[in-house]
This record gives sequence, C-alpha cells and structure tokens, in this order.
Amino acid sequence: MNRRKFIPMAFGVLTGYSFMNKNSKPSIAANVNINDNIPNIPANWNNPVININFDDFIIETTQMNPEKLVNITFKSGINGNMDVIKSVSGQYIQSSDGENEINDEELNVVNLTNSNAVNISELDLFDIDELEIKFQIKIESDGIKFESDEISIPINITDPVFDADDFQFDDEDDTVDVADLTGAFEVTLDGASGSGGSGNVTFGTGSGGSGAKVVAEIDLTPYNTLELYLGESGSNGGGGILSGGSGSSNAGNGGGSTELHADGERLIYAPAGGGGGGRSSSHWEDDVEYGGGGGAPGGIGGEADDGNGGNAEGEGKGGDGGVRSEDGEDGKVPDDEELPNTVTINTEKSQDGGSSTSNGRITLFTGEDD
Repeated sequence: MNRRKFIPMAFGVLTGYSFMNKNSKPSIAANVNINDNIPNIPANWNNPVININFDDFIIETTQMNPEKLVNITFKSGINGNMDVIKSVSGQYIQSSDGENEINDEELNVVNLTNSNAVNISELDLFDIDELEIKFQIKIESDGIKFESDEISIPINITDPVFDADDFQFDDEDDTVDVADLTGAFEVTLDGASGSGGSGNVTFGTGSGGSGAKVVAEIDLTPYNTLELYLGESGSNGGGGILSGGSGSSNAGNGGGSTELHADGERLIYAPAGGGGGGRSSSHWEDDVEYGGGGGAPGGIGGEADDGNGGNAEGEGKGGDGGVRSEDGEDGKVPDDEELPNTVTINTEKSQDGGSSTSNGRITLFTGEDD
C-alpha cells in the first residue's frame, strides 16, 4: 500500500474586497494530498516526464464571492529558478465559506518538467544520487492573490537500465524491463506506411498512406515489462502484431500496426497507412480498378469493381485503402478514451499521417528535446 503525505498550504491574506461583511476579510487556504512515491530516473535518461497526480486538492474559503473565477497557477524549477508550468481557471468555489475539492478531471496531472527552469538535460545525473524539483501553487480570485511555500519533490537517480543508443527501436520486436522505474515518461511511435498501387501509370495509380505519429506520456509505475511491436510497411508485406490488408491485384497493401504493450496489455499504438489503389497494366483496360488494403489496425480495404482490397486486422484508426487512382488514407492518432488511464496522448506533438518512416518505429523516453 502506498503511503501518502498530506501537505497543508496556508496562504496569507492580502487586502481585498469583502462583499458579505464589512468586518470580515476574504481569505483562501488550500490543502493538497499527493502520493508519497519518489520517482526513479536512470542516470542516462536526461529528459524524463515527472508528473504529480493529486489525490485531493481542496480550496478553503471565507467570505469569497462564489461567482468569481478562481485562477490556479503551478510553478516548478530547480537550482533556485521557478517557471509557470500550468494554469487552470474555473468556478471552484461553491459557497462563500467552506471547502471545495477539485477533482482529477478538472485538475488532471501536472507535469513538473514542463518548465524552462527544470533543465534536467543540462545536468550530469551520473554525479548525483538525488534531485529535488521545487513545486509551488498560486491562487487568485476576485483580485486577491495567495501563494504557497515551495514544496520539494525528491527524484532518485538510479543506474542506467540500458544504453542510450538502444532508445530507438526500428529493426525488430523487443522487450524492455521497467520493473524498477516509476513515474511518467514520453514515448514516440511512428506508424508504418501503406504501399502504392501499380498498373498503367498513364491513367494514374494511388500512393500509399503514411502512418500516424503518436507521442504520449506513459506512467510506468504499475508495469514490469514493455513489449514493442513494429509494423511492416505495405511494400514489405504489411505484417505486424496486427497485419494490414492485402491489395487486390496491382493495388497496394496496408501497413501493419506499430504497438507498445506492457505486461501483455496494449498501451498505445500508431496506426498504419492504407494501400493505394491500382489499375490494369494493359493500355487497353483503362477502366479496370483494384482496391488497396486497409492499414492496421482497423483500416477498411478499398471497394472496387474488379477487386476489393482486404481489411486490416483489429480495430482502430488505420487508414482505409484507395481505389483505382486514389491514395490510401493516412493512419490517424488514437483517442485517449480507447487507451488505459496510464496513457496520455500529447495532441500537440502527435499528427495524423505524421510518421517519417516506412516501417514502424518506437522511440522510448524521448523527452522535450526530441
């Protein structure tokens, strides 16, 4: 059972407007309850993601206007520097006096390393055993501002788990032992591409779709082993833990699914592109059309009069196959809702059809500099 530490944060009252009682001053205090787990970072991982998951975050108020928005700002830093890492705003005060707990959906996790002042990549982690990240919260409402003391979050620096050169996997399926690791880390998956169709190019054939680029933060704390599965491009057959569909005749194949599993559970995947449409090779058969195979997982084969493309295995956001001169669709970024709650997709870095590789590729622990 995880022990918890309760960190009370009382905020001094600044001058403010009292709308209820001229003899009372409005005030705010806050209490936060966080897990007492110290993250472990291997010494050669200089761009980790360190998240704080709040069990409770309670605002206590006196004589505050419940109709005014409450703005909450989080800062973090090391070596005496602090930088804003997250700001949230909402009507968290439900009454003028009392307590109001903000739930995880409203607050979510806070990434301590999402700060210009937390430059872990500039440190030589081999020379230290523990690192402290400072954390601070400020609350503002109705012109009144309150700021907490700095809270120290210790980070253990451990021996390297494997060589830094092994962070990128693009050759064959593999496994990685993460039993000794805790905390969230960033990973990048590049999906496989579909292959293009062929035939009489005078009338045009379709190109294969590109795989999706998926960047996500994964909390490794519950897991012991990562399993990495790389999808093949359509031109290499479209194989994978879930295979792409085969193109009909001269049409292209869909790519295979690129996936990251942990202890047998699928955590995140990068959908592949669908195969391009094809045509007859004969100059006399310009109206012959073939459908490309769907990209895995879940891509639908192109439906064509002279031959449908095969559907990809599995369910997901793989690109559909093209028909005749149509290109195969690109793989699409999965939705958070279909993934375990230990996974959070970075929507700013992820992109439909954003993969730059032909076969699938997985890069572990990419961090801010990737």
